[in-house]
Amino acid sequence: MLGLERLHPFDAHKFSKAWQLLQDRYGAALEAHTTRVPGPASDETLALVHAPAYLRSLADSVSM
Repeated sequence: MLGLERLHPFDAHKFSKAWQLLQDRYGAALEAHTTRVPGPASDETLALVHAPAYLRSLADSVSM
């Protein structure tokens, strides 16, 4: 995060800490309730639920 986490009022590592706490408590049993995402959603999948203008705005914000 290049030091930006020190400027943010929230703990940027809270999700990894929560995940570790769950792993410590439930161990291997946690894996049975875990969904792994195989990769990012395709443009076609995103277009099913988002307006084209919104998706274009996301692409434009990356190229800034």
